[in-house]
Amino acid sequence: RAVNSPGFILSRQNIHRLLLAAMLLAIKFNDDVYANNKSYALIGGVELDEINILESSMLTLLQYQLFVDQEVYSKSLKKLNLQFRESEKEEKIRSGLKPLRTIASIESIQTTRPLNNNCLLYTSD
Repeated sequence: RAVNSPGFILSRQNIHRLLLAAMLLAIKFNDDVYANNKSYALIGGVELDEINILESSMLTLLQYQLFVDQEVYSKSLKKLNLQFRESEKEEKIRSGLKPLRTIASIESIQTTRPLNNNCLLYTSD
């Protein structure tokens, strides 16, 4: 749902915070016992106020619906991966970097079946 929200853009500047907020919500949703937000802020390298805002913002973005069925997950993951690859292409064009090699895609790591989409590493050589 976050990926499908108007104005949602994945970038190198926000991916860390997006993953941190998603991890925090996933832990709280799935576990009965978890650390406090101050601990997660320390682990994530952000201030307590920021992680509180991230958590609240992510909950709002997800409309407080944390359970995701497989079909919605697969569609959203494909869209997210496409957006990531487009962002990487733009970064490559801006910086003049060349592809170094292909590595396993985000999708193949997060799903039980292999997919054909690949992420690229870049080098300035």
